[in-house]
Amino acid sequence: MNRQDGPLLVGALNENTNSAKPLKVNNAGELLVTSGGSSGGGTSSTFGAAFPADGTAAGFIDSSGNMAGGTLDASGFLKVNVAAGSSGNAAASATGAAVPASADYLGVNVGGNLSGVSGGHGTAATALRVELPTDGTGVIATVGAVTAISNALPAGTNVIGHVIADSGSTTAVTGNVTVIQGTATNLKAQAEAYQGGTAVGAANPLQVSLANTGANATAVAVSLAAAPTTSVTQGTSPWIVAGGGTAGTAASGVATIQGIASMTPVQVSQATAGNLNATVVLTTGSAQIGHLEANQSVNLAQIAGTTTAVNSGNKDNGTQRVVIATDQPNLTSALNVSVASKTVYQRAVYGAAQTVFNLATDIAAGNFSTAGTDFTNNDATVGAVLWADAMIEMPDWAAAPVAGTTVDLYGLLINVDGTDDDTDAPSGTAQGGARYLGSWIIAAADALQRRTITISLAGIQNGFTPYVKNGTAQNMNNDGGTNMVLKITPWTIANVG
Repeated sequence: MNRQDGPLLVGALNENTNSAKPLKVNNAGELLVTSGGSSGGGTSSTFGAAFPADGTAAGFIDSSGNMAGGTLDASGFLKVNVAAGSSGNAAASATGAAVPASADYLGVNVGGNLSGVSGGHGTAATALRVELPTDGTGVIATVGAVTAISNALPAGTNVIGHVIADSGSTTAVTGNVTVIQGTATNLKAQAEAYQGGTAVGAANPLQVSLANTGANATAVAVSLAAAPTTSVTQGTSPWIVAGGGTAGTAASGVATIQGIASMTPVQVSQATAGNLNATVVLTTGSAQIGHLEANQSVNLAQIAGTTTAVNSGNKDNGTQRVVIATDQPNLTSALNVSVASKTVYQRAVYGAAQTVFNLATDIAAGNFSTAGTDFTNNDATVGAVLWADAMIEMPDWAAAPVAGTTVDLYGLLINVDGTDDDTDAPSGTAQGGARYLGSWIIAAADALQRRTITISLAGIQNGFTPYVKNGTAQNMNNDGGTNMVLKITPWTIANVG
């Protein structure tokens, strides 16, 4: 037998090839074993995979001593049927269902015993009894109708069913109320006693005494059924004494009128003018009183207190003003009028300047501005005129413009027929329907430039909407804090002499 040096190898015989194979262990020295020859280990399934056909069963012992598996419902819960050992949870009833025979009751202590709480009212045996405190802290806001009180009311100051005069609240009383007083059976009996026992009625009204009305602040009104006759007797003069007289004979009661110095005179009227100071009698005829007769000559020496001027030459305060009628016929012969030699010259008369632009927006090179404020040719001083001065202030430029280039003024006419305006306003580089009015010559200076030109307003009856075109090759900067300003002043020619 041959000798083997080194470690002894332990193996196993392959059942198919009958050859030996060495055994293997892992790093922990545990023998590595596969399940190739086993009948299957169904318990090593992946979570979430289908339940294996073969596996290690887990179950419960049934009543016959055999193993029985558990059952799950559709939600994956284990079905459990408690057959014994519990009385059930009978108190878990549906809301509104009948009270179960066995339940967990909510109760109160009644005489040392647990008593259930039930709803009820009136004399119901199961009604919940509530005791109000006797210290006055139990206040019931609303009480139903009380039909009867079996016990007598206790003595005290409580007010029940009537009104008292105190500082507290009062209670309204309705229905018939009988008032009892101490001195008589009632008020009606007392009143009748004052009237001798006669019953008070329509034929015998209640008597009222006004003996103490002098102390009343307000007088007592008294109504009389019929107007009585009152006799008045005078005591002493100067009363007028009654007594009738006849014509020419004074009555016995006539008073004598005596004149008193510095008093208002007495006016006397009489039937005839026998003893008046003057008698004037107007008779029918042609007598003129208070106005002039026809064709009567008048010497008009003054008018309104001023002596009338009758001389020739310069006028004065007495010279009369004469207005020639509007339908005065033409004279057949010319009047001899002498006109002194006088020099007449012309001068310009200006209206108010109208600011039509105060623009803070740049105007690009070669482009038109936006619309300005309308210029109206109806100045209060000069009215509709033929000329106007247009003054423009251009504050800054992107760079110095080329000398001799221009900035131009255009206008879109408004109210050309009293209502309508011209159409097609300028936009961008397009002139549209605007009318050219004039140009300002620009210098080669990158600074403020102010120019004034005279423009013609011939044919411009009411006015125009102004537009400014930047005819230079530089951007007109109007947004640096100083705006572009344009003012138009209308003017005309007037004769002066």
